[in-house]
Amino acid sequence: MLDADPVEIDANNFRQLAEHGRGQFRVGQYESADEFLEAALRLGRGSVFGDLQQGPVVHAYATWLGESRLECMELLSECSLHLGRHREVVGSLFSLIAEHPLREAFYRLLMIALYRSDRQADALEVYRAARARLSSEIGLEPCRSLQDLHNTILAGSTSLDELMAA
Repeated sequence: MLDADPVEIDANNFRQLAEHGRGQFRVGQYESADEFLEAALRLGRGSVFGDLQQGPVVHAYATWLGESRLECMELLSECSLHLGRHREVVGSLFSLIAEHPLREAFYRLLMIALYRSDRQADALEVYRAARARLSSEIGLEPCRSLQDLHNTILAGSTSLDELMAA
């Protein structure tokens, strides 16, 4: 049993900060969204509850919280792209892909960051690697948005709006 003031529980604070970040992102306030998302992600590192994930309720909550953290990381990377920080986000996206190799959104964001950094060949190589991994591990082609982005890069588009919508 957890007996604490709700304000003292990091998961509650994380949820509030992440929601504020999402809201700021939705209205195009990327600097503010970036700050809220960074603050949310600073509240936790490592696996949720460690080895204490016994029982379906705790396991489900830990899974939800883990997915929420990944969504925050994705949104934070997207904020960076909207703010023109494409070069700065490349390294962290490579790390996220290494940790979560089947999460196609990270490949998409990395492709955009590389392309915007004048690294078209590297962006296309990321697509090739994603396609090979998805095909070999789960027998699927990349999702439609990843395929569309690949085609957009092949066409040589320079519009961030087009690349962010892909």
